[in-house]
Amino acid sequence: MDDVLGRSFSYMLLIFGFFFLVPLLLFANADISNRSYVGQALNEFVGEARESGEITQEGYQRLMNKLIATGEEYQISAEHRSKVTVYDGTEYQSSYRSYNYNDILSVMEGYGEDMEPGTADDTGKGSYPMKRGDYFTVTVKSNGPTLGSRFLAAILPGHQGLKLVCTSGGIVGGM
Repeated sequence: MDDVLGRSFSYMLLIFGFFFLVPLLLFANADISNRSYVGQALNEFVGEARESGEITQEGYQRLMNKLIATGEEYQISAEHRSKVTVYDGTEYQSSYRSYNYNDILSVMEGYGEDMEPGTADDTGKGSYPMKRGDYFTVTVKSNGPTLGSRFLAAILPGHQGLKLVCTSGGIVGGM
């Protein structure tokens, strides 16, 4: 009798392992690989922009191609904080003027200082310039939950899917 109960319990554990644990480990490994790939692509893009002092069309397109290759959809947010120093008569004051992702893309598309298409100050497509001492950061966040998180949500009711988030940034020219 003990042998029958022991075997039944062993078979149930074996079935649980094959149908739940193994796929969960495979999907978790895929999530880790995806996170590593996206993080590396983002670090390359931000590092290149910080080192050269400009965001180029080619570098931006390489990042987009790598993100598309993952098969996921992402939200991208970027911030360029331009260092501004003003002399008020007695001392120098430093502050940062902030530009967001849409501002950066507008300049790269050639919309000029007013960042409006079809105006007199429009230029051709080009790169987005930054100065030494500026701060540049980019965050990439997946629109939906990761593959492993979706599998976990399928077997655990009420589980909310985790999203992939990668951030990279730093001081321009400060590498």
